[in-house]
Amino acid sequence: MSDRLVSYNASVVSGRGIARDHVAAEYNDFRQATGEELFLGSLNLVLAEPVLLNRDTAVSTGDSGRLLWQAHLQGMSVWVYRYANAPLHVAEILSPVKLRDAFDLTDGDTVDIVLSKRDIVPLSRRRQAAWRLLWQGRGHWAYQRDWYYWRFRTLAADLGATQKPIRRGVVLSILKYVIRGFR
Repeated sequence: MSDRLVSYNASVVSGRGIARDHVAAEYNDFRQATGEELFLGSLNLVLAEPVLLNRDTAVSTGDSGRLLWQAHLQGMSVWVYRYANAPLHVAEILSPVKLRDAFDLTDGDTVDIVLSKRDIVPLSRRRQAAWRLLWQGRGHWAYQRDWYYWRFRTLAADLGATQKPIRRGVVLSILKYVIRGFR
């Protein structure tokens, strides 16, 4: 592997069908951003470790705030799709073909996703700690436990455990969450 590429191990998981709706609703934006006719849906991956993707190297779909990065899955050129509140271990993969069929993938299968080093931002200690606190050992919960994702989504973003830029300090983030009453 080139010293300019990084490979990440990931598990295939079933999603909630949300990406299919996003891709369909913004199909023209996705097509314009990628130059490709994409399959309406995504392959949902849970990475073995948290990865912060570089917003500055992303291809943007316009006003929607959806970000894409070129990558390779099992040697095929694909797009990693991330929304702002995506946990750092979640990657949705877009391509012109249905990847589950192309590679005969089922839930639990392991794949390698390869990204350019320029698309990776080293995790700060704060982001590492926040991700461990909220997601370590519960990585699949992003897709399997909606109640967990929705309950901790704002705190995860505020602490830095998502793709979203950090906008406030740790103490203020926790205080806001406690005052809000764990809703």
